[in-house]
Amino acid sequence: MAENLTEILRRELNQLDTQMQEMTKRREAIISLLNTYSPGGDGGSKLLQMPKRERQSVPSSTLDMAQKVLEKRGEMKAEELMEAIREEYGVRPAHTLPQMLYIRARAKKRFYRSPEGKFGVVSENKRRHHGKRAA
Repeated sequence: MAENLTEILRRELNQLDTQMQEMTKRREAIISLLNTYSPGGDGGSKLLQMPKRERQSVPSSTLDMAQKVLEKRGEMKAEELMEAIREEYGVRPAHTLPQMLYIRARAKKRFYRSPEGKFGVVSENKRRHHGKRAA
């Protein structure tokens, strides 16, 4: 039985040695890859540097987005504005945007509506001249 046990233990040791050699090779390969692809590594970076993508900050609300787009592109109808917001910010505006614009335009707050049905942004000068409304 002792001979059988020693043979089993020797096989186990051989298997461990083989696994250790494989793991060492694998470790060296990973270290080599890290050195190759990490900035400042000895071999220099082989990765192409991607240009830093400037993230456009998304305004806090649909109305903020609408205002920015209208200031940039000028008057447009509600449907056109919704599409422009999708293009500009990559998000779908609130489906109630046309109603929000209409309500604010009617109250002359922030937006106006032209006779052609296009919305625009009330300029700061016009807002100041309207005076303050009573609550």
